[in-house]
Parts: sequence; structure tokens; C-alpha cells
Amino acid sequence: MYAVSEADGTPITYVEYRGGEVDSKAIKEILTFLAAFGISVKGAIIDKGFCTKGVTDYLEEKGIEYILMLVSGTSGKTSMIDKYAKSLRWKVSSYIRGTDYFGVTDRFPIFGSSDHDSYIHLFFDWKNGGERAISLIGNIYAAYDAAVEAVESGKAPRIPSKYENYLNAVKLRGRGKRYRIDIDYEKLQAAVDMKGFSAIAT
Repeated sequence: MYAVSEADGTPITYVEYRGGEVDSKAIKEILTFLAAFGISVKGAIIDKGFCTKGVTDYLEEKGIEYILMLVSGTSGKTSMIDKYAKSLRWKVSSYIRGTDYFGVTDRFPIFGSSDHDSYIHLFFDWKNGGERAISLIGNIYAAYDAAVEAVESGKAPRIPSKYENYLNAVKLRGRGKRYRIDIDYEKLQAAVDMKGFSAIAT
């Protein structure tokens, strides 16, 4: 974690922390260190690894503004997607000029246990979303073809675990082919529809 100068982004100091241990300890450590040298913090840019209520509560208690990248499943992001996802895609009035993004802002609690609303900004990245959607569809069809080929050669099909939500090998009775491979298009469509969305809280 780095502290940088507001003027030009020059690094001032940094704190190492153990990856996977998400709490406010590292933030407290770097703020305490800076305060000892009379350096105040204007704001914090926080990635998904620190998307916890403990972190936001601490920053708000200290009066420090922040920009927080929200992880999937966060109440604020879910609320924004439920309200705006269908209408945001390719909405001309929501286009952020000079970028690949469309965006919208509203107020919702960041976490389910939050006691106040924050500004939540939802973005749709058409380019990244399109590439990821096509990649997922291609991977599903490749896994489907491999499973069908296995069945036709008399072998039991193997569905990669990461695609089990979208592909199902149905065992059949009687002679001939022992399995039928089904694609759950409803689940696949839902997954594709969510590609390209991201959200931040401020």
C-alpha cells in the first residue's frame, strides 16, 4: 500500500501487508506513520481487496474521503445493477465521452449493514464486456463440443468445474449414446449480460 503526494503522485512511503487478510490494519498503520511526520491524508483510492465495512467505517471516522472499487455481491453494486443494468448499455445520454464507458450514479448503502447511503457509480465497459462475453461463450461451446465428442466415442463426458453452471451431462437409459449434453442458455445469458459492469463508491 502506497502513500503518494497529492501534487504530482510521487510516492511518499508504503506499507507491506499479508495478501488475503482484508482489514483496516494496513490503512491504520500507514496513516499513523504519516501523522507522526505531520502529513495529512486528503483521500484514499481503495481496490477490491479492501472492500470491507471495517475499512470504510475507519476512513469515515477519520474524515478521509475515498474511492472504493466494489466487489460483486456488494449491496451497493447489486442495487445499482438491479436498477440500471438493462438501461445503461449503449444509453447515449450516459456515455462518458472519450472512453469506452457508459455510467450512472445513484445513492445506496455500500454494504447490507451500512446505516447510510453513499454515492455508487455504475459503469458499463462495452469493449471489455464484449470481449469477456465472447470469450465465455466460445469457451462454453468448446467444452460442449469436447463433451459431445467424448459421448460419441463411447466415453463419459467431463465437464470442467468452472462451466458446470452452464453445461449438464444427462445420463440416458437404453442402448446407444449414454449421455446427452445440455447447455443452460438462461444461466449463460445471465452471465454474459453481466460482463463489462463495474462499480465504485464515494
